[in-house]
Amino acid sequence: MAEDAAGPDGQDVKEATAAPSPYPLEEEFFGVCPLRFVDEVFNCVDDYLADGVDEVEKAISKAIEAKSNGGKPLAEFDPRRHQLKDMNDEMHALLQRAFDGSIDMFEMYVLRNILILPEEVKEQLQAPDGEVRS
Repeated sequence: MAEDAAGPDGQDVKEATAAPSPYPLEEEFFGVCPLRFVDEVFNCVDDYLADGVDEVEKAISKAIEAKSNGGKPLAEFDPRRHQLKDMNDEMHALLQRAFDGSIDMFEMYVLRNILILPEEVKEQLQAPDGEVRS
């Protein structure tokens, strides 16, 4: 996903965050490198997705315990616990695949249409020697 994305010169996101910004004018104007911004969005949504799936698993586990286990926690080796974990892992994989495709489209849209400066603004921010004006 975002780690596989390429900047304007083919540089991948991880390299771009460690190396000088491939978007120096945009970074100066917005206060953040567009690639770093997209990468942070990816990381946040990925964390939220994992947390949400974990909470679903907890809620289903509590429901099973309340309905069919007399309110007692499921034993460590209860087959229902393992079935629930397997189903939860499958659900997480499905959601992750959908998220990966969507975040790729989001990244392309943001880098091409939102966090890009019009040429006239770039000209105002760029010094004659090619450096970014502060």
